[in-house]
Amino acid sequence: MFKKQLLLIFLATLASQSLWAAQYARPDSTTDNAGWSAVGAATHHDAVNEAAASDADYIDSTNGNNSTIILGLSDVIDPGGANLNDHIIRYRCQATVGAKARGPESCDAALYQGAVQIASIANAASRGTFTLVELVIPDASAISDYSSLELRLTSGALDTDESIQISCAELEVPDAAALTPPTVTSPTFADVTETTATLGGNVTSDGGATVT
Repeated sequence: MFKKQLLLIFLATLASQSLWAAQYARPDSTTDNAGWSAVGAATHHDAVNEAAASDADYIDSTNGNNSTIILGLSDVIDPGGANLNDHIIRYRCQATVGAKARGPESCDAALYQGAVQIASIANAASRGTFTLVELVIPDASAISDYSSLELRLTSGALDTDESIQISCAELEVPDAAALTPPTVTSPTFADVTETTATLGGNVTSDGGATVT
């Protein structure tokens, strides 16, 4: 039993080096700013494309502007036919409200490939606090061209002294290079004691990622 347990641990360790990773598409162009302003950055897409979320720069819908800003997403590698449900839209937003504050103010998002909508989320924006919003796309098989994706962010239910602010946005996609687990054959064990053993195996396929 001890030998089998060691062997299973060894094989699991090898496999864990090639688990699915992730790649991130972040805004790299502004297709239509729809009257939104960029705060703390030169462009609208620069204000929301950071790898680590920062609320110091953001895009602002401007008061009373119920509209959709369209941002192009940086190109990512098509993950292929597996794991198409592991796409995630992620963004941080808040509503700034004035005296009326009728609401509920909304900060919605939709993922498009050209004119085709892939997924969307309706979100009631938090007032005065940037809050993370996430949408897991249950089926992304409709995406056929990962170089033509757009993120459309929409402000809604704003009165004349209210606005929507968004500080970061991204689309998480599985890494195409790590969709196949590694293949290990001819496992061996030797010099087994109560606390140690020498284990070995043949990695006949690395699954597209480096095995360590």
